[in-house]
Amino acid sequence: MDKKIDLVFNVNGIAVSDSRDIAEMIGKEHKNLLRDIKGYVNILIGSNLSSVNANHFFIQSTYKDANGREQPCYLLTKKGCDMVANKMTGEKGVLFTAAYTTQFERMEKKLSEPRPLSDREQRLAIMQTTLEHEEKLVQVDSRLEKLEKDTRINSYQQTVIQKQIGQRVARVFKDENLNPDEIEKKKIYPQLHRNLRDSFRVPSYRDIRRIDFDDAVAWIKNWRPML
Repeated sequence: MDKKIDLVFNVNGIAVSDSRDIAEMIGKEHKNLLRDIKGYVNILIGSNLSSVNANHFFIQSTYKDANGREQPCYLLTKKGCDMVANKMTGEKGVLFTAAYTTQFERMEKKLSEPRPLSDREQRLAIMQTTLEHEEKLVQVDSRLEKLEKDTRINSYQQTVIQKQIGQRVARVFKDENLNPDEIEKKKIYPQLHRNLRDSFRVPSYRDIRRIDFDDAVAWIKNWRPML
């Protein structure tokens, strides 16, 4: 029973045992163990139970014999070994159960441990992290840009706009030698406001975007009325 030490091994992240090793451990001819396993598989398949999958117990496989010929074998999961052990009695059954249970536990623990990354995998992981970081930065920049475009001028900037409008109207009256009475002012102010709204496509000067504030101030300073 102690001929084989490494009874359990890893295949694609699954802990399994080779039917040849099991046959040798329990002192049974491999062809006879294959016959038994095929019987178990037929029963599992014939059960028509959706919760039962024969591949969760026994996985069909092959190996090359001494003459290079391909021969059938099975890879047994822990469930498969349990099924084989349940059919055994006496000392062989006890020793086999102890051997495969211990080795399956050892292999499953090993598979659950984080595997050290190779140099190439580490570089790929760093690249992936960098790309994800850059993508997040692009998303943040995009949101900030949209926020900046959508943000309207604040109360202080609104006050600046109002003062610039008042100063511009006063300058226009001076440059054009207009009569600075209330009637004339009432004509000029609406015209400036209307032209400002049209130029920046807003319903009110208060809705001018913050990024357009400097342009709006410059526009007001250069505005001339249609007289």
